[in-house]
Amino acid sequence: MEQLKVYPQDYRITFLFNNPYPFPEEELIENLSKKGFTEITDIPKIMGAPPLQVVRATIARKGNNEVMYNPAMGHAGIIGENFKEVNRDFEILESTLLSELRINASAIKSAEIISSNRVYSKNDPLEVISRFLESTNLSKFNEILGEGVNVKPLTIRMFAETEISGGLNTIPNWAELSIEPFIPNPKYYFVRLIYRNTDTTKVKEVGNGIETKILKSIELIEG
Repeated sequence: MEQLKVYPQDYRITFLFNNPYPFPEEELIENLSKKGFTEITDIPKIMGAPPLQVVRATIARKGNNEVMYNPAMGHAGIIGENFKEVNRDFEILESTLLSELRINASAIKSAEIISSNRVYSKNDPLEVISRFLESTNLSKFNEILGEGVNVKPLTIRMFAETEISGGLNTIPNWAELSIEPFIPNPKYYFVRLIYRNTDTTKVKEVGNGIETKILKSIELIEG
């Protein structure tokens, strides 16, 4: 087996619109159906009963990918596991929104990648992360957690330096990377990458190189 190998668990690219209800759902489904997508009808649109009612956000699928549309939030995107397939279908979604639905690009606030992955390593992720962060003084946490407890740093988390006002989800340009041991099997890292930008081209560039970025991040901490 390779020294490092990425196993995507959830990969999504989403348009974040300035306003809710940016376009009619049925128009998007109609146009995507001409491009190989199929409307999701085998899962109820509304599940449960008030106050625990859940509205299904996925509206169509193509292969292993699904189209997500949350009109109330003004979000539309592609969800899957395969980087290349999701990137491909995001291009189709973008062209459909801008051409067939005639959405003005100015109506889009940002585009966003959220990628959750397992990364196999021949090294011990917990030891690697602890060594990488060994300069951090954790003695006060030992005291908080009680006698006999000796804590180790578990997560490396970095985010783009920016002025934060309000919730993080309101910042148009944002980047975040977290690396930690995958709890069910500590031979893997769990890597989560978020990248949001007002320039959709930059988001697609990150998406096209996302596996390389994840591997380089692990290579950096393993030394």
